[in-house]
Amino acid sequence: MKRSGFTLIELLVVVAIIGILAAVGVVAYNGYTASAKRNATLANFEKVSKLIHNTLKLCEIESTVKLSPTRTVNCNVASTPSGIGQVANVFLNYVFDQGFKNPYDNNGPIIIYSGSGGDNINGRMRLDYETCTSGTKLNLWVKTHKETLKESHMKDGWCSY
Repeated sequence: MKRSGFTLIELLVVVAIIGILAAVGVVAYNGYTASAKRNATLANFEKVSKLIHNTLKLCEIESTVKLSPTRTVNCNVASTPSGIGQVANVFLNYVFDQGFKNPYDNNGPIIIYSGSGGDNINGRMRLDYETCTSGTKLNLWVKTHKETLKESHMKDGWCSY
């Protein structure tokens, strides 16, 4: 008698192998997506950090810096929390205008200004200020699923150590 088809054991082995491969694939996929979100967050952070740094460098030779037709930084603000808040507000709105997205949460804002601290949500940048011996400086923070990063920015005369 000639056999045709597969036995139940053979089919169960194939199903088990497919299940193992699917489990490994899902774990690898989750790692890839987490890594991509982190990389996109760090790229956004780097762009905004360079924008702030370059603008504040221009403020050393100009009284105003025009970021866009609707966004201008007043370079003559005082090195106080309220002065830093005015500058931070311009950067905040400019980043919103540029359409940056939070890779971890497309519905949430990509950047916030929270004065001297605030919530840390994955992918969201946060501007705040820090007082130093001779004034105040602007900090840019970002949190990923792996770490929290901070860069401090100041114009000449804002802070000295």
